[in-house]
Amino acid sequence: MVLRELQIRDFALIEELELSFYSGFSVLSGETGAGKSIIIDALSLLLGARASIEMIRTGAESTVVSGSFSHNESSRRLIKEWGILADEELLITREINANGRNKCWINGRMVTVGQLAELGPFLVDIVGQHDSQSLLNPHGHAELLDRYGGEKHLALLASTDELAGKFLALNAELNKLHRDERERNRRIDLLAFQVEEIAKANLHLGEDEQLEVERSRLANLDRIRQALHYVLDLMGETYDDRQSLLHNLSSMESELKRAASLDPSLAKVTSRYMELSLELHDLYGEFRGYLEDLPADPTR
Repeated sequence: MVLRELQIRDFALIEELELSFYSGFSVLSGETGAGKSIIIDALSLLLGARASIEMIRTGAESTVVSGSFSHNESSRRLIKEWGILADEELLITREINANGRNKCWINGRMVTVGQLAELGPFLVDIVGQHDSQSLLNPHGHAELLDRYGGEKHLALLASTDELAGKFLALNAELNKLHRDERERNRRIDLLAFQVEEIAKANLHLGEDEQLEVERSRLANLDRIRQALHYVLDLMGETYDDRQSLLHNLSSMESELKRAASLDPSLAKVTSRYMELSLELHDLYGEFRGYLEDLPADPTR
C-alpha cells in the first residue's frame, strides 16, 4: 500500500496543503512546532480516527482531508464487499463541518466513519516507539499468510475470490427466483380466495343500486315511520275516530247510495266513488303492513 497524495484544507493551522508521495522512502522533517503532527492527525482522519470541531481552522466553516492510495488485495476485497468500485486508485475524502457532522467518501461513494476505521489498518500503520500494530491486528494476519504463499498462491487466491463473487451473485439470483415464486404462489392463493368469496356472495346485476336504496331507507327509518304514522292517523288508525278519512268515506258512501236510489242518474258516479273508497281502504292496509315490516334496528 502506497500513500500517493494527501490534500488538507482548513485543518488546525493549515489553510491549504497538498503533498505528493512516490515509491520509496519519504521523510517529513522539521523542528518542533513545524506542523508534522498536524499532518499525521489529518491523515488519521482518513483512517477513521475520532474527529472534533476544534480541528477546523479558526474562521473556516469546515475542514476537508483527501488521500489517494494504491490498492492491496485486502483493501480491494473489503470495499468490493461494500459494493464500491475497486479502481486502481483508492480515493478517500472526509469532511468535518462546524455543526459536528461528518461526511466520508470512498471512490465517490458515501460511507460511514466506522467503515473508514475498518479499512484504515489495510492502508497505513501509524506507529510510535515500540508499536507493531500490523502484527497485532487480526484483520491483517490473513494477508501476511497470503503473501508468504508467493505469486502462485496469490493467483489462486484471486481466482478463488472471482469464483466466490460469481457464486454469491448466482446464489442471490437463485434466492430472488425463490422469492418471486413464493410471491407468485401467494398472489395466486389470494386471488383464488377473493374469487371464492365473490362467488359465495352470490352477487347479481343491479345489486349495488338495490343496496344503495336499502341503505338510504335504513338511514331515514325514523322519518319514514313518522310519515306513515301521520298518514294512518289521518286515514283512521281506529274506525271509532269520526274525523278520520275512512270513517267519513263510509258515511259519504251511505249518503250517495241513498241518493242514487232516489235518482238513478247518480248510480254511475256512485259506483266510481265506491271503487275509489275501496282503493283507499286497500292503501290503508298496505301502509299498515309496510309499517309493521320496517326493521326495528336501522344498523342491521
